[in-house]
Amino acid sequence: MLLDNRPEHFVHKLALNTLGVSCVPVSPDYRTGEIAYLLENSEADLAIVCSDRREQLVAGMEVSSHKAPIVLFEEFTSLPAPVRARREDPVSAASEASVLYTSGTTGRPKGCMLSHGYELESGTWYATRGHLASFRQQGERIYNPLPVYHVNSSVLSFYYCAIA
Repeated sequence: MLLDNRPEHFVHKLALNTLGVSCVPVSPDYRTGEIAYLLENSEADLAIVCSDRREQLVAGMEVSSHKAPIVLFEEFTSLPAPVRARREDPVSAASEASVLYTSGTTGRPKGCMLSHGYELESGTWYATRGHLASFRQQGERIYNPLPVYHVNSSVLSFYYCAIA
């Protein structure tokens, strides 16, 4: 998913996770080669992109050895036919929910696989820190300056809000 910092990132993540699909957020700062690497490493079956980032994703796809259908989320009406067979096992706490890539500052970015259980437990952990990180049900707002492809926004803050 290359959706910038849009609320649709979270809507798509929840919808796809419910279907048993793991989400791989793409940094909008990635260059062509980095997108190509992420596509090859993650073996993505589908790319969901906002129209503002379509050219960027297509450029990465063109140099990648791995190709995936591209869907513009603004024109999302149906999904292309899947390449792989549907999984028959039920979605569980152990099921893969996301693959988040490191920044790659010391080499190639590394894909970190996060399970549903890990993501939910991380949100719970975040919610129980107390002190400066405590939140009240009434009147609190979270301002998170980190992008949605970052673990803090996509997992910790997001699942804290979903659980609380």
